[in-house]
Amino acid sequence: MAIKSSTHATNPPLSPRLFPLSKSCGLWVDQIPPVQQSSRYGNTSYRTWHERLTENVESLMLRFLPDDLKPSTVEIISYFTERFGNSSRIDYGTGHETNFAAWLYCLARMGIIKEEDYHAVVARVFVKYLELMKKLQLIYWLEPAGSHGVWGLDDYHLLPFIFGSSQLIDHK
Repeated sequence: MAIKSSTHATNPPLSPRLFPLSKSCGLWVDQIPPVQQSSRYGNTSYRTWHERLTENVESLMLRFLPDDLKPSTVEIISYFTERFGNSSRIDYGTGHETNFAAWLYCLARMGIIKEEDYHAVVARVFVKYLELMKKLQLIYWLEPAGSHGVWGLDDYHLLPFIFGSSQLIDHK
């Protein structure tokens, strides 16, 4: 059964706690405009944005983690940070996107994301992540990491194809 981002997905208590993460990161894009430069890819303002992310990532994680899981912040920070691309190369690709999946997996293993939340996590949280990544790609001209040219489905993303095709598992 196909799941649209606007319907068929309940809004678990987790989702509203995760939305501010994307919102905060998105606001930083508005506060850190791209510099004028002649290169085709990789606006250096992305490094400033990524530095702000790195400086604030622990407090972002502490906003939604329950007290008993706050020590695990040290484990999930790298997955959260790496999911936004590489600040040295100013690039983003499916390997970075995999860090988003690993971060979600950690949250599920920690019991923060429950099985009944899976549809909403993809339809709401993942969609917000994609929107933010598209904004970062367009504003800061992130270079596709490991592009396969015409042989790849998308230079930046693979998870939308996986999540989309998984909706067809029971389709007859």
